[in-house]
Amino acid sequence: DYTYYYSADGGGAIWAHSELEVSNSTFIENTTFDQGGAIFLEFNGYDGEGGSSVTYSTFDQNHSDDDGGAIYVRNISYVDPSSLTSFTVSDSTFTANTSVSQGGAMSVEGYSYIANSTFSDNSAGDDGGAVYFDSAYAAIYSSTFEGNDSGDQGGAVYLDQPFANIIGSTFEFNTADT
Repeated sequence: DYTYYYSADGGGAIWAHSELEVSNSTFIENTTFDQGGAIFLEFNGYDGEGGSSVTYSTFDQNHSDDDGGAIYVRNISYVDPSSLTSFTVSDSTFTANTSVSQGGAMSVEGYSYIANSTFSDNSAGDDGGAVYFDSAYAAIYSSTFEGNDSGDQGGAVYLDQPFANIIGSTFEFNTADT
């Protein structure tokens, strides 16, 4: 468990410049002045190599003074985006995470998959109260977004020019202050 960690450079609990697998973990009240209140992840995934995931984990009351209240993911591969590996979140819970900028719970660049997860009461000062996807393919399956809030657009989810599939998910009581 990662509780009450602080970082000035991103990733209040974990800063990783590699592939990362997180499972059965809890992140509570981690804070950063930069991106990723609990986790900052930067990886170079391409041509089917690698990928990173978060499974069966809980993120509660983490904060970023920039993007990604709980998680910030940057895929730094400089190849055709269609060959990028992905970041996956499954069977996880994100509650009351906040960011000053984008993605109250998560801000993700690159291919992303969310499945069987719950995002509730997260907030972002700008776009994406729960999740902000930047130039990514995004897929959301069987997930719940409830009571999230953004200061601008996308009370629950903000999609910045990606192609997205959203299947079997519930969105209720989310607000965008635009």
